[in-house]
Amino acid sequence: MEKTSKPRKKKEVKESPAVEVRGGSDKSPHKVWTGTLSFGLVSMPVALFTAATSETISFNQLHPACNGRIKQQLYCPGCDCVAEKASLLKGYEIEKGRFVALTKEELEKAEPESARVLDLREFVPAEQIDPLFFESSYYLGPQEGGRQAYALVRDAMRSQNVVGIARIVRSSREHMCAIRPYKEGIIVHGLFWNDEVRNMQIAALPAATGPELAIAEQLVTALRKDWNPAQYKDSYRQAVMQLIRDKDAGRTISRTTVPTAKAPVVDIASALKASLAAAQAHQGAA
Repeated sequence: MEKTSKPRKKKEVKESPAVEVRGGSDKSPHKVWTGTLSFGLVSMPVALFTAATSETISFNQLHPACNGRIKQQLYCPGCDCVAEKASLLKGYEIEKGRFVALTKEELEKAEPESARVLDLREFVPAEQIDPLFFESSYYLGPQEGGRQAYALVRDAMRSQNVVGIARIVRSSREHMCAIRPYKEGIIVHGLFWNDEVRNMQIAALPAATGPELAIAEQLVTALRKDWNPAQYKDSYRQAVMQLIRDKDAGRTISRTTVPTAKAPVVDIASALKASLAAAQAHQGAA
């Protein structure tokens, strides 16, 4: 009789827990780019997801006679007609009144290789990047077939305490990026180019005196806390939304008193002492 071989059990692959980053927003990240992350000869499919966006209150323009919404039209003075947005071209003004028109297809042909590739060609110590250069933040997530290589790159950067520098093309612009480990995943920071960061010179400042500096340091210590972003709220946005709800419900709107501007502090030492006393009293009450 022939021996029947038993089916081999599949080797279990241990995976790291799902990445979860909790902020204060109830909006889900949405995908803004897909491509490949290249690390030497290792490459993996990845995608960029929004990590944070500014929250603003959007208003429409209304006609005061009827509260009807005003519509803005794209008008061409050369043809004396309203143009459809889908038919428009991008134009670059090379001299006054003379433009070079470019189609979407022509712009796509000009995209460099980095348009669909995040190419990690160098790594720098994390502490060497000045926060001034950070422009935006995105989560970088692995796609199907890229989880193992993704974890490899993340752990290699974390063990060396370095961030990767790469380039990417998005929204008809090439961006420089810093890629670093973040919690159980990877985050990408868009960076300003060096020629986009403006220089600023500050006139020579007076040296702080001993007693005043000591009080200032005590005040900093008294006000020092652990970072907790959840405790900070956009009070102006909340006030405007309450104003909208009150007016919509027909409630009386009370005017908030506008604080008067404070006079400049002349006696810095006295102001510091008063501030320190108030901070210490607040700590005692808490």
